[in-house]
Amino acid sequence: MKIDLTRSFGLALFISVPASLLLVGLGKLLLLSTNTLIVIYSFAVLFSVGIWGIHLIRLQGKLQNIEDLLYREKKPMLYIRKTERLLRKIYSSRIRPLIWLNLSAGYAAEDILHMADKILDTIDPKELIEVNQAIYYCNKAQYSFYGGDITDAIRMIDERKELLMKYIDEPSLSCRISTVFAYYYLEQFDMENAKEYIERAESSCKNAYRKDHIDFLKMSVAVLERDYEKAAQVKAELIDRGVTPLLERLISIVKAGKRVS
Repeated sequence: MKIDLTRSFGLALFISVPASLLLVGLGKLLLLSTNTLIVIYSFAVLFSVGIWGIHLIRLQGKLQNIEDLLYREKKPMLYIRKTERLLRKIYSSRIRPLIWLNLSAGYAAEDILHMADKILDTIDPKELIEVNQAIYYCNKAQYSFYGGDITDAIRMIDERKELLMKYIDEPSLSCRISTVFAYYYLEQFDMENAKEYIERAESSCKNAYRKDHIDFLKMSVAVLERDYEKAAQVKAELIDRGVTPLLERLISIVKAGKRVS
C-alpha cells in the first residue's frame, strides 16, 4: 500500500494557505511591515507542510510495523486489532481507504472472507491512485479465488489485466501480482503459465506470508500433475512452518487434483 505524498502535501498546502492568510491579516491589523508579513506567511506555510510531512513519515512507519505482524510473523488477528486501532485515529478521506485495503488483507488471512470483501466494497477504487487501484483489484480477485468464486476472479483479472501487468515489475507488488496470475492460470489448468508466474512470484517474494502462498501453489500444481509425493512434502513443510487460518483451510481441501468444499 502506498501513500500518495504528492496529493497529501497538496492537501497540506491547501489547508495551510488560508491559515497563513489569516495570520497575514492579523499582521496587517498590527501594522507590521510588508517584509515581515511575507516572512510570517512563508514560515506558516512551510511549518504546516513540514508538520504534515512528519505525520506522514510516522504513519508510514506505523503501517510498516503493523504489516510485519501479518507478512513476517503471520499473526492476522493481532494485525487486524492494530490496524483497526490505527484506523480510529485517521480522519483523512484519502488515507483511510488505504488502511481499509490493509485491514481487508488481515481478515482474508484469518479466513473471514465476507468481512474482507465487505471492507473492500466500502472503497471507491476510482478515488485511489493507479498503483493502489492495482492492489485493490489484485486483492479482490484473490479473495474470489480463496472463496471458490473462480469465474468471478478470472473475469476480474481479464478486465484489469492491463492495469495489473503495468505494475507487475514494481518491487513491492511483483510477488503479489505474480501470485494472483499464478492462481489465474492454475484454475484454468494452464500449468506452463502457472509455473512461470509461481517462479516469478518466488523470485520477488520478501516475506514469510507470501512464501507460504507460493508453496501452496506449488503443492496445488503437484497435485494436479499427480506428483503426490512432492505435494505431500510441500504440505508437510508448510504445516511445520505454521500457516494462517486461510491457508489451513485451502491446504485441507486440495486433493485428488481439484479443490472440493
